[in-house]
Amino acid sequence: MLTTRFGIEVELTGITRKQAAKTAAAFLGGRIESSGDYYDTQKVIAPDGRIWKFMSDGHPDSEKGKRPDCSGRPGI
Repeated sequence: MLTTRFGIEVELTGITRKQAAKTAAAFLGGRIESSGDYYDTQKVIAPDGRIWKFMSDGHPDSEKGKRPDCSGRPGI
Protein backbone atom coordinates (compact mmCIF):
# COMPACT_ATOMS: atom_id res chain seq x y z
CA MET A 1 0.00 0.00 0.00
CA LEU A 2 1.24 3.47 -0.89
CA THR A 3 2.01 5.49 2.25
CA THR A 4 3.30 8.70 0.68
CA ARG A 5 1.86 11.84 2.24
CA PHE A 6 1.55 15.25 0.64
CA GLY A 7 -0.26 18.51 1.15
CA ILE A 8 -2.19 20.85 -1.06
CA GLU A 9 -2.52 24.57 -0.44
CA VAL A 10 -5.64 26.28 -1.73
CA GLU A 11 -6.04 30.05 -1.50
CA LEU A 12 -9.56 31.23 -0.67
CA THR A 13 -11.14 34.66 -0.75
CA GLY A 14 -14.61 35.75 0.27
CA ILE A 15 -15.18 32.66 2.43
CA THR A 16 -14.14 31.88 5.99
CA ARG A 17 -12.20 28.81 7.08
CA LYS A 18 -15.30 27.60 8.91
CA GLN A 19 -17.47 27.95 5.78
CA ALA A 20 -14.86 26.12 3.70
CA ALA A 21 -14.65 23.33 6.29
CA LYS A 22 -18.46 22.96 6.36
CA THR A 23 -18.53 22.65 2.58
CA ALA A 24 -15.71 20.08 2.55
CA ALA A 25 -17.30 18.08 5.39
CA ALA A 26 -20.61 17.94 3.54
CA PHE A 27 -18.89 16.83 0.33
CA LEU A 28 -16.63 14.25 2.01
CA GLY A 29 -19.19 13.02 4.53
CA GLY A 30 -16.81 13.98 7.33
CA ARG A 31 -16.99 15.80 10.62
CA ILE A 32 -15.49 19.13 11.68
CA GLU A 33 -13.21 19.75 14.66
CA SER A 34 -11.96 23.16 15.69
CA SER A 35 -8.38 23.10 16.94
CA GLY A 36 -8.67 26.32 18.93
CA ASP A 37 -5.11 27.22 18.00
CA TYR A 38 -3.56 30.54 16.94
CA TYR A 39 -4.50 29.94 13.29
CA ASP A 40 -8.13 29.00 14.13
CA THR A 41 -7.56 25.73 12.29
CA GLN A 42 -10.69 23.89 11.24
CA LYS A 43 -10.14 20.17 10.63
CA VAL A 44 -12.38 17.92 8.59
CA ILE A 45 -11.97 14.25 9.40
CA ALA A 46 -13.15 12.18 6.45
CA PRO A 47 -14.67 8.70 6.92
CA ASP A 48 -11.48 7.14 5.52
CA GLY A 49 -9.39 8.83 8.23
CA ARG A 50 -7.86 11.57 6.10
CA ILE A 51 -7.62 14.95 7.81
CA TRP A 52 -8.18 18.13 5.82
CA LYS A 53 -6.99 21.31 7.56
CA PHE A 54 -8.34 24.78 6.86
CA MET A 55 -6.01 27.37 8.37
CA SER A 56 -4.54 30.80 7.83
CA ASP A 57 -1.24 30.98 6.01
CA GLY A 58 -0.28 34.03 8.03
CA HIS A 59 -0.41 36.41 5.07
CA PRO A 60 -0.96 39.98 6.33
CA ASP A 61 -3.93 40.58 4.01
CA SER A 62 -5.71 37.35 4.99
CA GLU A 63 -9.38 37.95 5.78
CA LYS A 64 -8.92 41.71 5.91
CA GLY A 65 -11.31 42.40 3.05
CA LYS A 66 -8.55 42.99 0.51
CA ARG A 67 -8.77 41.22 -2.79
CA PRO A 68 -5.62 40.46 -4.75
CA ASP A 69 -5.67 41.01 -8.49
CA CYS A 70 -3.78 39.15 -11.19
CA SER A 71 -1.50 42.08 -12.06
CA GLY A 72 0.77 41.55 -9.07
CA ARG A 73 -0.31 44.88 -7.54
CA PRO A 74 -1.32 44.95 -3.86
CA GLY A 75 -4.90 43.98 -3.03
CA ILE A 76 -7.70 46.45 -3.64
